[in-house]
Amino acid sequence: MPSIDRWPYPRPLVALMLRDMTRTALDTTARLTLTLSAALSLLACGSDPSTDDGAAASEDTGPESSSSDDVSDAPEPSTTAAESSSSSSSSSGADSGSDDEPTTGEPDTTDDGPTTGEPVEGHCFVLVHGAWMGAWSWERVTPLLEAAGHEVRVVELPAHGDDSAEPAATTLDGYRDAVLATMADAGEPVVLVAHSMGGMVISAAGQADPQNVEALVYVAGYLPLDGQSLLDLAFMDAGSILGEHLIDHGDGTASIETDFIGEVFCADCTDEDVTLLQDRHRPEGFAPLATPITLTDDAFGSLPRFYVHTAQDVAVSPLLQDQMVSASPVDGEATIDTAHSPMLSDPEALAAEILTFVP
Repeated sequence: MPSIDRWPYPRPLVALMLRDMTRTALDTTARLTLTLSAALSLLACGSDPSTDDGAAASEDTGPESSSSDDVSDAPEPSTTAAESSSSSSSSSGADSGSDDEPTTGEPDTTDDGPTTGEPVEGHCFVLVHGAWMGAWSWERVTPLLEAAGHEVRVVELPAHGDDSAEPAATTLDGYRDAVLATMADAGEPVVLVAHSMGGMVISAAGQADPQNVEALVYVAGYLPLDGQSLLDLAFMDAGSILGEHLIDHGDGTASIETDFIGEVFCADCTDEDVTLLQDRHRPEGFAPLATPITLTDDAFGSLPRFYVHTAQDVAVSPLLQDQMVSASPVDGEATIDTAHSPMLSDPEALAAEILTFVP
């Protein structure tokens, strides 16, 4: 049977009949259904063709139909006459087929906002590197998060990577401010993900601006309590070999012995990656590592926290990782079988765990 817009019968006559009949049948949904079904049957039995555009039917019946909950809030499906006669909601959808008047109560579907059923937008991840590294260390994880539909921003901390600042002049506040600037540029709440020393930095950023942080994710990261510094936590780590290979330059900075950079940071990396770590190695300022952090329950303590453990780590040992999580419980944790730098040795596993926490 042709759709209602193509019925070759006089619309004004049908409209009057529909209006009169529905006026006497609005007391119950059942009577409305029977009345509209009868009217549609009469339409199917008409005989005179008409060139009327159907506006009269829509204008006359729209207000009357809008007095019924079942009619006014119904969607506008494209229906056949048989489907229209089967239920009152389908009939009301057919009656609103005219473009001249919008149906009362319908949601605004202009381009100003999303429509029902659209995909949920992804998160904005802000990635923070650790000591003696730079933004470059996240290059293999970034496209994996982006492929999952998320936005990714990577922070270059002062005096790291390609940043020109002097390592001896760095501060924990300066590191924090670099993250806060990236958060502000994002213009929306973000998920902060940090490796190693970066855990201190995202803790400080979460404390400073908790309303713009969705979650904190620590990857073999330092997870402090209020009043602790990174060095406080490092001195607790009996399973770390980092201190054995530390070179104090006497100017407020330190480096790792070149021949042991691979063993300390990425024992499971390829030779090419070890060379990359050595080539990109820069002295690290002591001041940010020795600065105690201030954390409160109503700011940092209010944020969801997650932890990715690294089972073969000799820089931040599994023992210290467990101790930190025990002292500052998290909302979720996972373990991957890598050394200290999974973003280099197993970026796929790391990205998968991050997306498990924040899908």
